[in-house]
Amino acid sequence: MIQRDILVLRKKVRCMTCGEEFDGVTEAPDEGFGYAAQLYECSECHTLLSHPLEAGYYLGSVLNRVQGVSCPGCSRPLADTLRKIDFAGRCPNCGRRDYCGTDEAVEARILSYQIYE
Repeated sequence: MIQRDILVLRKKVRCMTCGEEFDGVTEAPDEGFGYAAQLYECSECHTLLSHPLEAGYYLGSVLNRVQGVSCPGCSRPLADTLRKIDFAGRCPNCGRRDYCGTDEAVEARILSYQIYE
């Protein structure tokens, strides 16, 4: 699995448990050019994965394409652990995923493993 830059919207969020502020990301809207990526993560290790929107049209469904593929983070089968997410981010202080937004989202580029090839 190849790690590539993807376009996302980054937003400062605050952990509801410990109050720590950190960056969370969500999918960037597709502007009609096919550059948008859908976000996924491994439910075991929270490794961030992405799937280009246009790949679903040309290469088939994500679930069919992860059969026999292991997570690059924990080596578990992605067919069992892959889940679609709307917002990615985990508190670096306490590890919780319970947070609220604190500002406007801005475009950013991050690395993710692409479910592509």
